[in-house]
Amino acid sequence: MTVFYGVLDPDTGRLDWANAGHPFPLLRRRSGTVEELGAGSLPLGLTLDPRVSEGTTYLEVGDLLVLYSDGIPEAEGGPDDTPSDFGFDRLHQLVSTSIDAEHAHTAVLRELDRFVGPRSLRDDVTLMALSRHPVPPPPPV
Repeated sequence: MTVFYGVLDPDTGRLDWANAGHPFPLLRRRSGTVEELGAGSLPLGLTLDPRVSEGTTYLEVGDLLVLYSDGIPEAEGGPDDTPSDFGFDRLHQLVSTSIDAEHAHTAVLRELDRFVGPRSLRDDVTLMALSRHPVPPPPPV
């Protein structure tokens, strides 16, 4: 079992996280650069002393966080005689060019569907995207 656990303070954008063997969540900064949250480790349950990477980062206004299961980059597409994986590079590219969470979610699932075509998926596909927006002003009194 893999785990990514995060606690987000929506007021400050502070994200405290821990990752155990899960595909690295992608944090697309407003500038377009993409950071991976995590470090290589085995899934939970494979060793008696699991290695869990943890950290703290801040989501600034305009940043986008994308969490996904390994079923997305490992999905197969292409010709039956030479199938290939969707891949992490393609996922990074889609996230880096997304403008917000809704755009990222739609773009990844649309491209995944196009890439896989009529093939059956071998694994689950889980995708969550969130973006940080400015705090709206209080309502007038």
